[in-house]
Parts: sequence; structure tokens; C-alpha cells
Amino acid sequence: MLEEGLPDPPRTGAAASCWPRRALFDATNPAARAYVWSKARQNYYQDGIRIFWLDEAEPEYEFYHYDIYRYHLGADVQVGNVYPQAYARAFYEGMTGAGQENVINLLRCAWAGSQRYGAAGLVGRYPYHLPLAAQPVRRGAEHVAGRHPWWTTDIGGFHGGSPDDPAYREVLPRCSSTAPSARSSGCTVSATRTGRP
Repeated sequence: MLEEGLPDPPRTGAAASCWPRRALFDATNPAARAYVWSKARQNYYQDGIRIFWLDEAEPEYEFYHYDIYRYHLGADVQVGNVYPQAYARAFYEGMTGAGQENVINLLRCAWAGSQRYGAAGLVGRYPYHLPLAAQPVRRGAEHVAGRHPWWTTDIGGFHGGSPDDPAYREVLPRCSSTAPSARSSGCTVSATRTGRP
């Protein structure tokens, strides 16, 4: 991206990386959106991937001093909430431009208007215990009230869960049947130890 003149969001005096040796892209910049999509198309879409998990859609900064970050559209303190919508837009425009219909992608968050770009926002990751299984449903209802019909939740694995645990086996179908889409982070049981995924 640097070679293309598309640096991460400029800032004054702090790094804008979410993890070591990774940088954010300015999703509010149309040229940056096109560049990121070109790489996703080259490395994934052309090989048949049709749904993407777009992580770091907040984005997650190393320092949460929003007044130091600047985007193509303006200062983060003024336009930062539109970031997940612009991130979803990058993939939506690329996918529809490639002829795909009915685009949907999972994002770690969403903002007003994100639904126009096929975004299913993550309403949270919850422990798999049955008393907590209602939390994502309530959060999903809030999402729908905000005119976002598609939402997703992590139905197990991120905060534990084992297919050998009867409680996990009870919660998994309940959570996955209440959300319009659901994803699993896996489980804590290693496939190499058990011979099972």
C-alpha cells in the first residue's frame, strides 16, 4: 500500500497498528478500498471464496487517543464511526463489480448504513454456558432495531467449549438457530489430540 501512496491513517506521534507488524488501511479512501479489494480478489475471491470475515472493523488502535488519527474523510473524532461501513463497502463494491449477487460478509462491528453493503455485524462473543446464551439474542434484537437485519454471533469456541461437554452441545444449536448467521471460533479440544475436528 505504501508503494501505491496509500498509507494507513495519518496521525501525530503514535503508531496506528492493531497488532505488531500490521497496519490499518484508510477505508474511507476510495483508492485504498479498491487496492485492498484487488488483493482480496487476487488471493481469495478468484479461488472461490465468496464470504469474508472482515476483522478489525472498529478499527482497534494501539492507542485510543482518537484525536491523533486522520482519515481521508477527516479526523477520527468526527468521522471514525463510519470506518466499518467503509470497510464493508470495499468488499461489497468489489464483489458486486465481479458480478456477485446477494453479498454478505461478517464484520466485527457495524455502523449506520453498513447493511447497504452486505454487512452482518458481530454482536459479541459469549461464553457457551446456557444462562448466557440469551445475551447475543438481546444484542441481535438491538441490531435489528437499528435497521441491521443481518447480524452474527460467535456460537462457541472463542471463550471455550468442547464437543465432549453436554452443555456445549445443548447451547450450540440454540445459539445457531436464533441468529440470521452464526460462526464458531472452533473448540478448545485439539484435533491433533483427539483425531476429530
